[in-house]
Amino acid sequence: MNRLSLGFTLALSMAGNVSAEIYGEAGLDYVHASSDKLIDNIMLSGVVGLRINDYLGLETRLGFDAFSLIFDDDPVDGSGDFVNGFVAGFGRFTFPVSHYVKPYALLGWEGMNVSTKRCFVPGFSGCSTNYETHSGFAYGGGVDFRIAKGVYLKTEVTHFGHEDVRFNTFSVGMTGLF
Repeated sequence: MNRLSLGFTLALSMAGNVSAEIYGEAGLDYVHASSDKLIDNIMLSGVVGLRINDYLGLETRLGFDAFSLIFDDDPVDGSGDFVNGFVAGFGRFTFPVSHYVKPYALLGWEGMNVSTKRCFVPGFSGCSTNYETHSGFAYGGGVDFRIAKGVYLKTEVTHFGHEDVRFNTFSVGMTGLF
């Protein structure tokens, strides 16, 4: 019984050192693929994360191509391969240099939704669209720059590959603690 009490007391004291915080982020992502067929894209993205302590965290991410809804970035005939969106999950490993600069590394999984549009006669509705998902192990890193209490400016790079295509993403955004 004494070991159980000691273990319970030790677990409670360690839980007191955990300072979990939930944060959210909005940003712009530039996605480049190593394939000549895929067209580079700018996407809107959002992140929801749980910072377990000053060094460890978990993140989920979602991004989508909102700009093609506003701007016509298709080639002249409407054909091409486009990244429509992505979803990702990362473990985040932060190396706090100071209260104002926090570099971090990311390890996890990422998936990209790619549409392939082929138009047979330019200007007519003779087009077909196929969708593919590319996913795999992802890694990256970035830096958070504190600009106010609980508000950070971030810049980051992530990479992942699927079969013979490498996806590289450069991101900038704002992060806020809840």
